[in-house]
Amino acid sequence: MYCSEPLSFAEVDIDHVIPETLDGKPELGKILSTLDVSPEFDLFSIKNLVPAHRRCNLAKTSNLFNEASARFFLHLADKACANVQKLVTSRKTRESREDLLSTVKEAIRSGLILPIDLQESPPPDRLRLTKPLLFADMPNEPINSISLMEVERLLDRPVLMGGNPVFAADYGDDSGVRMTVRTCREYRAALAAGFYAKTTYDIKSEAFLKTANAILAAAPLMRVALISHIRAPFRGVADLDLLPSSVLPCVSPDDSEMIAGMKGLSLGDLLGRGEIKILRVSSNELALEWNWGLMLREICRADFDGDGVEDILCECYCWATDGTLGVGWMTILARPSEDSMFVPSRF
Repeated sequence: MYCSEPLSFAEVDIDHVIPETLDGKPELGKILSTLDVSPEFDLFSIKNLVPAHRRCNLAKTSNLFNEASARFFLHLADKACANVQKLVTSRKTRESREDLLSTVKEAIRSGLILPIDLQESPPPDRLRLTKPLLFADMPNEPINSISLMEVERLLDRPVLMGGNPVFAADYGDDSGVRMTVRTCREYRAALAAGFYAKTTYDIKSEAFLKTANAILAAAPLMRVALISHIRAPFRGVADLDLLPSSVLPCVSPDDSEMIAGMKGLSLGDLLGRGEIKILRVSSNELALEWNWGLMLREICRADFDGDGVEDILCECYCWATDGTLGVGWMTILARPSEDSMFVPSRF
């Protein structure tokens, strides 16, 4: 056990204190029993790792205390645990803050961001939308930004589907049970119950629910990005050379095989080879034809994964060029560096 004198953190790194481990040896059980300590006692817990001055550790070395001394130091350690845990938490918070400030200073020094960018950054409690959120109860009142405080209320508003306030989506399971879904809360409940959209119409309607639900799910995750590789210069779905072939829809096994053969290629490469056709393109929307039709539309920008780098939440919709099938999903487009393409991941 360790002596628990008051500690200066300059003297020892608490993350690298190594206990005298008897774990797994018969001696440990005997010692714990003698000291009336629970068999569940964790040698790596704060109580056994309460930091001590270097001179105390050196004096003790590998010697075991006698019963009276061990009880005495265990008592001191027990009293010190709460205070030590506060110091540990405080230190980790300080280190995180210092790492964050170091990242910001380096970004400013290298020109990735300017001090004015930090001053003009949107507040972290509000998500600004490139495409407005529309609800069927007030279809002419688009919502262009949302705060975390508004999410619960918006979960219960009916989503505008296909531009018609009366449209809804029917979900069901294999037993024949059905439910009509209009709100994001109903959508989440349907998925939790194992229900799914069964008809082509309902699958298409589901795309509107997926977009609205993703926006409301993204609001609690958003952070103000410290670094952006998509802001100056502006990068987005119109930059075909930055979009990898993996953004193409994978609906069938044949699609999967073809996309696997395109590994490392961008949409710009595929356009140059005549393998895709661009239907329309703007700063926040791209539509193309491949085996399927594909639309990519930017919804909002923020740091959604907590790595400090700005991402794009993107709405995706795929349709059959010779049929009625259409399906939507949401993806995050991350760009980890100035030299990298976008890295898509389902959201």
